Amino acid sequence: MTVPDDNTGAEPTATLPRANIPERWLPVLAGLASLLPLLVYRERWQALFYFGDDWDNINQLSQMGALRWIFRVFNEHFIPVHKALWLALLKLGGGSHFVILVGLWLVHAATAAMLCALLRAAGWFRFAAIGSGLFFGLASIHIETLAWTINLSNVVSTLALAVGLWWVFARRLDQERGQLSSALTLVLCSALSAFSMARGVLTGPVFALALLAPPPMPWSTERRWHWRTAAATVIPAAATLVIILAFSTGAKRDVIHHLPEVARYFFGFLTLNPLHSLTGLEGVGTRMMLLVGAVKLGIMLAAWRVSAPRQRRVLLCLGAAMVGDALLVGYGRFHTPEVTIVSSRYQYFVLLTFAPFLLTVIDAALRRLAVRLPRRAATVVPLAGLVLVTAAAWRGWDRQTRIWSDWRGHGPRQVLLHDPNPPATGTVPGIPPMPTARAKELIEQFDLK
Repeated sequence: MTVPDDNTGAEPTATLPRANIPERWLPVLAGLASLLPLLVYRERWQALFYFGDDWDNINQLSQMGALRWIFRVFNEHFIPVHKALWLALLKLGGGSHFVILVGLWLVHAATAAMLCALLRAAGWFRFAAIGSGLFFGLASIHIETLAWTINLSNVVSTLALAVGLWWVFARRLDQERGQLSSALTLVLCSALSAFSMARGVLTGPVFALALLAPPPMPWSTERRWHWRTAAATVIPAAATLVIILAFSTGAKRDVIHHLPEVARYFFGFLTLNPLHSLTGLEGVGTRMMLLVGAVKLGIMLAAWRVSAPRQRRVLLCLGAAMVGDALLVGYGRFHTPEVTIVSSRYQYFVLLTFAPFLLTVIDAALRRLAVRLPRRAATVVPLAGLVLVTAAAWRGWDRQTRIWSDWRGHGPRQVLLHDPNPPATGTVPGIPPMPTARAKELIEQFDLK
């Protein structure tokens, strides 16, 4: 699909010079670039070992068997898609932790590519589209998501959202031909997301919003199709909720008596992420929430102001997903220390929803700058902008991978794989109560390496 650099409806600005790159290659370039941290620091990623919930899953898999484990409901989670994919990678790699990580990174690269494709399909300029893909794909604040195999659930769920939104904005859904395939695609993406991660229940409602959001279409056969498809996309989310309520083996949270804590965690999560992590700020108190939240709101309003109506529909969907994510995390994690609000594991989805706002503002600023520069000087503006965006995202990978490869890699491997007389307990990373003997049994059973 060829998309012109056309921002019809937005504030007039200069046209930045563009490289003669075929349209279809832009998302591919963003996706391939997203793999650079994996390639550059390959030895450190290879050193990482199973951690925390990985061991819990492997232990349950050993005790229950594959089928029962895959469809087990626990706490607020029913994620058979994630478990099936994780188990497939475990078997495919012969127990290799690195093989699962590579699979996770490939899904991440596809997500960065789809974000770029989505923004181009909705009419964003090339710089904003590929800049968003690069900024999201290369951000070092993803370290916990991309270094921990349990987060395959996160990246698969996020990819399904990106693919579905791209499908809505890249195809002519008002044409009768292909409506069935479009409806099935959106329902499938909704189901894959909902059955991969608890937050995936947001994906169907976001698709419904994308289909029904203004500008309203006249009531017609096509309009009825939009309503029917929107209703169908929320079915997987509803099914997930019913299954969890009916079969969850975990304790239901007593939220009614903790609404102030839920509200504060929600507010902190919504205001601080991802800017707090991107800028390296310290502290998560009320004053910090208000300050960072004001900056974040300003960026989002500025992006809305310079965007065309079609782009505003995308921003509306991303903003709704951002708020919904904060609500779910506030409900599920209000009982944890306040500092966990800005944990690395939470930045992945938030950055996907926020990056288009940020890059839209940067793109508009660069266009205003280009107006004031000679033509020859203006040609370097988009390239310089992409270099700065990439550098800002990349900053931190060297330090983070070094720390993580020692903490979750060399140390645990030495104790569990090489030490002939390790302590009886406290050696399994992230799950100290598990006896060392049990961990060694699992290592032998699944050939973990």
